[in-house]
Amino acid sequence: MPLHPRAHPRFRVQLPASVEVRSQAGGGVRLGTDKTTRTSLDVSLRDVSAGGLSFSASGQVLDKGCAVNVKISIAGRPVNLPGQVVWSQASEKGSLSGIRVHTHLTDSLTRAAFDRWLAAKK
Repeated sequence: MPLHPRAHPRFRVQLPASVEVRSQAGGGVRLGTDKTTRTSLDVSLRDVSAGGLSFSASGQVLDKGCAVNVKISIAGRPVNLPGQVVWSQASEKGSLSGIRVHTHLTDSLTRAAFDRWLAAKK
């Protein structure tokens, strides 16, 4: 039995997504060593569950605790999932981040689409 069992099963995915950083110390995401910042990142989702997701990005490490909005396409419908960074670390190819999603802050159609999508992954 794992020391910290997950509340929700995780499913491996490989999906393009966009992450909008809503609040981060310094006002955006630092790109490498320059002073340029931006608030939207193109990422690749790695896994997803009812409670969260993880993604890889090239070069950007997000601050733990920053608020984000993850934009994905489910069955051709754009879905926006608000969330919060719970961990982020540098990797050989950029960074890896874990997001706790707050589906309770979305509308009922978005929640239903996300729940159906997850159920189909089982």
